[in-house]
Amino acid sequence: KEEDEEGSLFDEINEQEENKDKEDKEENGEGSLFDEINEEEENKEKEELISIMKKEHENEISEINSRHEEEIKIAREEFEKEMTGISKNNEELKNKMNELLKSKQQSLTKWEQKKQ
Repeated sequence: KEEDEEGSLFDEINEQEENKDKEDKEENGEGSLFDEINEEEENKEKEELISIMKKEHENEISEINSRHEEEIKIAREEFEKEMTGISKNNEELKNKMNELLKSKQQSLTKWEQKKQ
């Protein structure tokens, strides 16, 4: 019996202390409503921070893509210049080969005429 009485007395004291703690918190603005408001504000701040970080990330990606597009454009222009140069060189070589071939044919024709 004594143990039961001590247990219930102990429980009663604990409950009174918990109630007093709750009252003190509510008086000091630390109640559950205050905690909810704080949590909501913290969540808002986190969401804003996440939003800002997303925008910064998107901007960085956009800048990187722009740089890559510019690099690709420059590389394409350089390639086209090289291809144009190669094409011109090929045309010049072709013309020189044709001239050389004509010259050789003329020489051959003259030689054949002399031979006869």
